[in-house]
Amino acid sequence: MWAERHNVNKTIQNIIVRLIIVISITSFSTISRMQGNARVINYAGIVRGATQRLIKQEMNQHPNDELVQYIDSILSELSTGEGEYDLIALPDAEYRTLLKELTLKWQALKEEIMNVRQNGDSRRLFEMSEDHFTTADKVVSAAERYSEKRVKSAKEILVRLNVGFILLVFLFLVYGHWQRKMQHALDMAEKASQAKSEFLSSMSHEIRTPMNGIIGMTEIARRSLDNRDKLADCLDKIDLSSGYLLTLINDILDMSRMEQGKVILNNQSFDLKQCV
Repeated sequence: MWAERHNVNKTIQNIIVRLIIVISITSFSTISRMQGNARVINYAGIVRGATQRLIKQEMNQHPNDELVQYIDSILSELSTGEGEYDLIALPDAEYRTLLKELTLKWQALKEEIMNVRQNGDSRRLFEMSEDHFTTADKVVSAAERYSEKRVKSAKEILVRLNVGFILLVFLFLVYGHWQRKMQHALDMAEKASQAKSEFLSSMSHEIRTPMNGIIGMTEIARRSLDNRDKLADCLDKIDLSSGYLLTLINDILDMSRMEQGKVILNNQSFDLKQCV
């Protein structure tokens, strides 16, 4: 019995520990994803702002190849998740479609920049840049929506895990309380059984005494049939022993009634001195 309770306790404790580990890992993973998503949103916004700055410079005849390379590297890392800016490749379908569209428009925009540098029409560059900015805004919005969905999903998972953890702890406490009650009942039953054994052992010894008296006085009375005084004395002692034996038997019956909850108190006056 003790081994079974120990195994159950150990199982529940192992489940609680594993649940804590799962909650910790999930929380850490959620925080990491939120940070990664935030960096993607931030750098997608940087592409938009850097492109606006570049277009202004190019239209004012101030070429900036360094800024072009910077935008190239960001767009590449947003697509692949590999690079120096510690960005991740978001798996959202809408975001990836818009990012692919943005990349294509950026390539077209770079070609138009080259044309402007060779005295091309800057009006077309401006129109293409406006379309590029609009797509960049959509990319940022898609990344934000994806991030919000992931945060919401992570919150739901964490809430469920925490509810499960609280419920498991509550069940563990209830089980512990039930265990203590069962242990207390078992201890009481063992004490009652021990008391009953001691009582029966004592009663067996007590019954033997009047029985020996009855048997002995009966044998003496048999041998004293011609001696009326001796015979009467033996019968008196047999009667006394029988009365004592009957009292012991009644005590045993009362003990049985107490175990069955059938004891009836007899409310009457008695002589305490005589009882003692």
